[in-house]
Amino acid sequence: MEEIFAKKAWCSPVAVASSTGLLSKQDERNNSIGDSDSRCSLRSRKPTITSLLAKRLKQKEEHEQNKIKRHKERIDMDKKLLAVLEKLADK
Repeated sequence: MEEIFAKKAWCSPVAVASSTGLLSKQDERNNSIGDSDSRCSLRSRKPTITSLLAKRLKQKEEHEQNKIKRHKERIDMDKKLLAVLEKLADK
């Protein structure tokens, strides 16, 4: 049975849980190869929490700046509308 189904993707699990923890097939391959450099290079490509938080903070600051800009534009439009209404009321 193993010879028939071992090569089928739907038959082999992506990860296996055990008493020692979760072991993924990718970790298993890396451990069997013994190439620690490839694992380090994979980790260095992933964004760190610090970089993700910095990116999110930058997005939030941009959002706040855009919000302030829209608010100022709205106030200017309201002032212009009031000026026009005052002119109409004076006639």
